[in-house]
Amino acid sequence: MSEQRHSVLVVDDKPNMLRLMTKVLGGVAQVHTADNGNDAMALLDREVVDVVLCDLRMPDLTGLEMLRFCKARQPRARFILMTAYASVETAVTALKDGAYDYLTKPFDPDEAKTTVLRALHSVRPRPAVAEGDEVLPGVHARSYVMRELAAVVQQIGPTSLSILIGGESGAGKRRLAHAVHRLSAFRDHSFHRLDCASLPPGGVQEALARLGRSGPESPSVSFVSGTLLVDEVDALGAADQAALEHALERMRGTSLPVSPGVRLVTTTRRNLDAMVADGAFRRDLFLQIRVASLAVPPLRKRSEDIPVLAASLLRAAESETAGLRGFTAGAMERLCAAAWPGNVRELRSVIEHAVAHAGPDSIGLEALPEWIQGEAAFETPWETLTWSDALARGRADVARRYLIALLERFGGDVVAAAAQASVERESFYRLLRRHGIQPEGFRSADQDEE
Repeated sequence: MSEQRHSVLVVDDKPNMLRLMTKVLGGVAQVHTADNGNDAMALLDREVVDVVLCDLRMPDLTGLEMLRFCKARQPRARFILMTAYASVETAVTALKDGAYDYLTKPFDPDEAKTTVLRALHSVRPRPAVAEGDEVLPGVHARSYVMRELAAVVQQIGPTSLSILIGGESGAGKRRLAHAVHRLSAFRDHSFHRLDCASLPPGGVQEALARLGRSGPESPSVSFVSGTLLVDEVDALGAADQAALEHALERMRGTSLPVSPGVRLVTTTRRNLDAMVADGAFRRDLFLQIRVASLAVPPLRKRSEDIPVLAASLLRAAESETAGLRGFTAGAMERLCAAAWPGNVRELRSVIEHAVAHAGPDSIGLEALPEWIQGEAAFETPWETLTWSDALARGRADVARRYLIALLERFGGDVVAAAAQASVERESFYRLLRRHGIQPEGFRSADQDEE
């Protein structure tokens, strides 16, 4: 894929300045122009830019106001202020508010070009948008860490080794387990899932019996063939850990022949090594399930995967997205800047929200949930915030994480989650809407992104 060209926005109410800077910068970047603040703000809402070159004084708003708008909308962009009214006070204010540099009019065009080039070289690369990059069956990614993980899975997938997959809730552990199944010799056989998080105490044996075969002579379960996913094994109590250990021993033993065999894949949200050390997890069971181990990184540590994942999730909703060409540059910038405490599952929920609110052509900023549209999604440096703004961001972040944790615990059951929170159901729904969270994304036991 060819590298994206740099983009510069020049904002000035003087047509001759716009023409001059278009000519000076046209060879090094794509140049957008706006002769007023409102047009500039509209452009920043729909296009991703690398550098904004803006006049201090315009009829409708000041360059400092534009700077603050730009930092909220596109924090990765470098902002350069142009002013004929240079003063130490103006320069200090601009730099304090996050400007990269400033130019004093009249300036030499070559000087301006040098400043813009320096700004372009300092800006972090923008995320590219792609529709492919399937690194494993059903797994789309572009990041280095996911490609490295995919290379390991390609090696151990065709074996019969038991695999333990760790990672945060919603990061993609279950999808990776499906990829392992599709790469293995069991690909043409069944994929069985034991959802440990949803089992009542003492429910392992009965759940396994429902998945496999059992009889009066063999009360333990015997699978004919396929892959067994033991999902979120860290949720099991001591008695169920023992039951699972004994069932796995019988499945792999000679008393219950398994033909052609069962491939065991296990997922965990918590560190099982630490749980074993603390006596909270059975060592013998741990040794059975962790012959090989993998770890799925959280989405916030692989933001370059977001455009690929978003495109994949959008295609998955094909019947609801007829006519949609994808995401505007501004919307994609916002998605890539968010923190995603709920990982891929949360991204899926946001995409579903956006599809429901999108216009006829593409998904723009206005279709995204409010928390994505707001400044908090961009993680503006804490040290630039006021005390009250910092507290507001902290409260919002804690609230979102709390709501997500509740929905994860209760499988998207809003009634149960609201009861746990001691909040009326309608009030709980309002909280979910305020923070851009859809309970539907937590309900299906067969969603693969977890």
